[in-house]
Amino acid sequence: YFFNLHYVLMALVALVVFQMIGGITDFYRSWRGVEFSVELILILKNWSLSFLLTLGFVTLFSDFDLTFRTFIFWYLAVCAGFVVTRSLIRALAGFFRRIGYNKRRVAFAGSLPAGISLLETFRKQPWLGFEVKGIYEDSFSGTYDLELYAGKISDLINEARKGTIDRIYIAMHMRDEVAIKNMVSLLTDSTCSVLYIPVVFTFNFML
Repeated sequence: YFFNLHYVLMALVALVVFQMIGGITDFYRSWRGVEFSVELILILKNWSLSFLLTLGFVTLFSDFDLTFRTFIFWYLAVCAGFVVTRSLIRALAGFFRRIGYNKRRVAFAGSLPAGISLLETFRKQPWLGFEVKGIYEDSFSGTYDLELYAGKISDLINEARKGTIDRIYIAMHMRDEVAIKNMVSLLTDSTCSVLYIPVVFTFNFML
């Protein structure tokens, strides 16, 4: 009982530390659209730091008489558990999204390369659950396939107000600030989310 109690206490300390680190590193967010390797690396980094801090806490108390082999086994077992569980979560989420559950209808305003790159990612990875409506801009820029052109900005605003678009990514230059502000202002009475894609962007900013 004494031995088991120490295990439980150590696990609780590790859990608390892991939760705190997860909050600091913004782990508890949507990983939709982010590569699995990025998610996995972050969770293993968080666990490694949590493990080291817990180990430091345990060494302060002489009552904890646990072997080095026990700590190594615990660390590796949790790492394996994270890999397996996160893989299963991704697989299940991808399956349900493929059959239409929790899909997001997205559209792009403007045609900056960063926006087109993100659009192609969504199209090539249907398991992410993003249904791309197309690119909206007042005139076809010619920097992408014509089939992706969905209409003018006014068409986009009308679609958003009808509720047929869940999320809009703005891929326009900052020099078009006035047009961007006007568009966002006209979208305030819609239910869709509006996100701006800067020239240099990260998935963490957008998703």
